[in-house]
Amino acid sequence: MTSMILGIAGIVLIWLPIVDFLGILGAIVAVILGHIGFSQINRPGNMQGGRGMAIAGFVLGYISIAIFVLVIIVLAAASSSQ
Repeated sequence: MTSMILGIAGIVLIWLPIVDFLGILGAIVAVILGHIGFSQINRPGNMQGGRGMAIAGFVLGYISIAIFVLVIIVLAAASSSQ
């Protein structure tokens, strides 16, 4: 669940210039925790739920990282063309 919350926060915070660093940091942590949770859930004999939340967490984290990289590329291209 923490992974999904951080993934959502990463997408929201990535657009705010003041907390941009916190958004990417939250996205990276969401990816890590999502993969850890997903591997724990998929262990044989495990009766835990939350597989969908783990997947949502690392997918949202990857989307946040991709948005961050695209924003950096666009800003770099815009500043070099001036």
